[in-house]
Amino acid sequence: QVYTTSVCLNGEMHRVVDDSGQSLIFRSQLAAKKPFRQLGITRTTLAHQSYYDEMVGSVPKAANLAVFPIASPDQDLS
Repeated sequence: QVYTTSVCLNGEMHRVVDDSGQSLIFRSQLAAKKPFRQLGITRTTLAHQSYYDEMVGSVPKAANLAVFPIASPDQDLS
């Protein structure tokens, strides 16, 4: 599994990218949270996109996105 990150600023979602504009990719939730520690983040969610429909040749559905609340970077003591 890989994780990318986005931030919500003023109600708009923005991908977190490196200096060349490529999405930052992490191998775990903990690794994705580390760069955001001590930034005062109060709400953190995990969005999981299922690609099952694409794999079986069906049209992807919006319902294939599941969003879960998770511990914020400062609360995660892993």
